[in-house]
Amino acid sequence: MFIKSKNEFGNIHIDKRVIEKIVKYTIKDNPEVVCLTNSKGQAVINLISANIDSYLVDVRKSDEGNIMIRLYVILKFGVSIKHITHKMIKEIRQNMLESTGMMPQTIFIYIKGIKSRKIAKRDILIKG
Repeated sequence: MFIKSKNEFGNIHIDKRVIEKIVKYTIKDNPEVVCLTNSKGQAVINLISANIDSYLVDVRKSDEGNIMIRLYVILKFGVSIKHITHKMIKEIRQNMLESTGMMPQTIFIYIKGIKSRKIAKRDILIKG
């Protein structure tokens, strides 16, 4: 699936896997994020594996043409959920704009767990 956009230079077609990779690379170096998960909260340790791209980051285009991104994460115990999720949203938008010239309209971050010694299940949605 391609995400299409038009600007003063012409039409831009970007494969959704490119956007998935931009999102994953944006959050992989974030020390507060333990790992990405699938929608059921099952942790995936290797963020860069080609076999797991399609279900870790969900990229869609709305009927109005806006890009929507949905991802599921497990955070470290003791971090401010509000602070870290707003920071992630800001960094994802900035990297998307710099890399593709497109700005996602909505980013949904689902907190599926908090890790201390074990993973405590959570189901918190942050929308940005």
